[in-house]
Amino acid sequence: MRPLPAREPETDRRWVMRVPPDPHVRFDTNDYSLDPDLVGRRVEVRASQREIVAIVRDTGELACRHERSFAKHRTITALEHAARSASVAANPTTTSSSSSAPWSATTV
Repeated sequence: MRPLPAREPETDRRWVMRVPPDPHVRFDTNDYSLDPDLVGRRVEVRASQREIVAIVRDTGELACRHERSFAKHRTITALEHAARSASVAANPTTTSSSSSAPWSATTV
């Protein structure tokens, strides 16, 4: 038999996604909360045997870190994400009809 390799092979699952309007990442039937201030930004998600971690691609800031749950169909929300979501929902940003964003509707 050969000796074990000097370092363990990487077994984490990794993927890149854009943070959806409902800021959660789904892994193995569970939803894990993301920072709601990052909606629309790209994050790299790493799922290991112990935790789920998401890092913002362009700045390197932490979007979430959760202990992985092996239960099924759960929603895991960090307290700071829930508080921030509540404050975002209470103070939604309004856009004027003269916005130059391509997705905004203008009334004529």
